Amino acid sequence: MKRKLIFLVVCFTLFSIFATMALGALTAEEIIKRRDDNEHFETAQVEA
Repeated sequence: MKRKLIFLVVCFTLFSIFATMALGALTAEEIIKRRDDNEHFETAQVEA
């Protein structure tokens, strides 16, 4: 019983780490995308 509990805790910890990494990658991608869009918008304003 104790071994199963430890196994569950380890699995949950690994899963939460992977989930955090995946969400972090998505948000970083969104931030980069928005920053690029803003730079493009600013250069378009300067050219106009």
